[in-house]
This record gives sequence, C-alpha cells and structure tokens, in this order.
Amino acid sequence: MEEALVSFLLAVPSANTADALLQSGNGSESGLAIDFPADQFSIRTTTEATLPVLVGNRINWVRSPQGAASPRIVLYRISGLRDMRMDGPTGLVSSRVQADCFGTSYGSAKAVARALEARLSGYSGTTGGVEFQGAFLIGERDDFFDTETPDKLFRTSLDFNIWTKGT
Repeated sequence: MEEALVSFLLAVPSANTADALLQSGNGSESGLAIDFPADQFSIRTTTEATLPVLVGNRINWVRSPQGAASPRIVLYRISGLRDMRMDGPTGLVSSRVQADCFGTSYGSAKAVARALEARLSGYSGTTGGVEFQGAFLIGERDDFFDTETPDKLFRTSLDFNIWTKGT
C-alpha cells in the first residue's frame, strides 16, 4: 500500500494546471507562502492537482531526508487492522495513516494539508495494483516546532482511515 499511496499522491498535474496555480497566486516556484493571522484563516482549495505543485516529490514514509526542503509531507502507518467475519478474513484492511504536512509558515503547512485532503479524502480506485476501497479524513491538528535551527517549521497533521483490499 505504501508505494501505491505515494504514487497516487505524486501524480503530476498537467503543465496548464501548474501554470494556472502559479499565475493565480496560489503557489510559487519554491512552494506556497501564505502568511495571515490564525483568526482570519481561509485557504481556498483549488484542485487536487495542487498537491504535486506544492510539494514536488517531497512525500516520504516515516522520516524526511536530512535537510529536506519544505513544504513536504511525512506519512506514517499508525495501524492496520484486517477485517474479519465469523467465517474468516474478508480481504479488507483498514489502515490509519498519519500525514504530517510541514511548511515554513502556518499558511504553507495548512495549504499542503488542504491540498492533501482534496487529493485523498473520498478517493477509491486502483493505483499501483492496490485496490483502494476508500480513504477518509478522520482527524486534524496543528503544531509548531521551535527548534534551535533557523528553519522553524509549522505542522498540520491529518489522520486518514484508508481501506484497501488484499494489502
């Protein structure tokens, strides 16, 4: 499931979509940089194609490479429960996947989270030979890392319940 999920998330949008996002001010060549007071928070989700424009190929499982640029996403499979009936397994697996969306501003982390939600929540289909029965957003939280390094990071974590068949 891990490789298929990243493959689906990184599907490259058409050049027209990427150009339109950059020209509309919803993105920039180095990612998205939106800063605003938390009490005036509003980010408009453009399309699911926004995600690859924002993070490029910076989606990793368990940890990012040292010095990775932001915005980026780190995925964790928190649990995987095999569905059972009285007569045995159904072949379905319910996985809880945490997606940490990092950005150098609150706005950029939130924009990546909204793009990820638009791309993944409600998805069903087959990618990389894995049959996704459904993916659903079930939780969200924000955090800030005040580290000793100059690259202070903001994080929005999204929890998804992802149902797959046979994985």
